[in-house]
Amino acid sequence: DAELMPFLDLGVEFYSNPVYEVMEKPEVIDAKALVEATRETKCSYIVLSEERKIDGDLVKMGLKLVNTLHGYNIYADPEVLNAGL
Repeated sequence: DAELMPFLDLGVEFYSNPVYEVMEKPEVIDAKALVEATRETKCSYIVLSEERKIDGDLVKMGLKLVNTLHGYNIYADPEVLNAGL
């Protein structure tokens, strides 16, 4: 995929993409940027630790909280899921 740009760090291959950049770089996740990035990459689900700080409510941004399991919130994005229909 042309959008994924691999790079090597200590022998482990990683990929840089918009979702990774939004979720892993900041201490507090920018909720709006996360939803934009997941929709851009057609990511249907977001799994987020309950301990991660986020500056907005993903449910109010159109995602559905489908489950909380072992300390992780699992969100579905109906916009992405329904786009494939």
